[in-house]
Amino acid sequence: MVSDILPSLVQRLQSKAEDYGNVFMELGLGGQYSDMHRKMHKLKQAMWEGKHLKGEQPDEILSDLFGNILISLYLYGYGETDQRPAGAQSFSGQDTDAQRASTGRAKGGKRQQTADEVRLSPPSFDV
Repeated sequence: MVSDILPSLVQRLQSKAEDYGNVFMELGLGGQYSDMHRKMHKLKQAMWEGKHLKGEQPDEILSDLFGNILISLYLYGYGETDQRPAGAQSFSGQDTDAQRASTGRAKGGKRQQTADEVRLSPPSFDV
């Protein structure tokens, strides 16, 4: 199974990474969670409720989730685990100034680097 499926998943991730680049760094783990949550809703409809999906099919969604999982694991190693703690987002979907301060993010939404944080090089999606 690993030797049959994994190479095609990695190839798909590499192919998609060419279009997206490192944009995932802008939203960090919270962005990955949001993407996975949305996709899991579609998977539930197809796999649990038996609904036919009109757009992305379950195999495509599962392939994308593989990429989200790898990116999330990368971000955990990158030190992004404190970016969006539980309950950090307001009901309006907009972060408050206090929430941005607690997560180290500037008003523009980008994460501010702390003095003791070490930046790693961007990820390589090469095998």
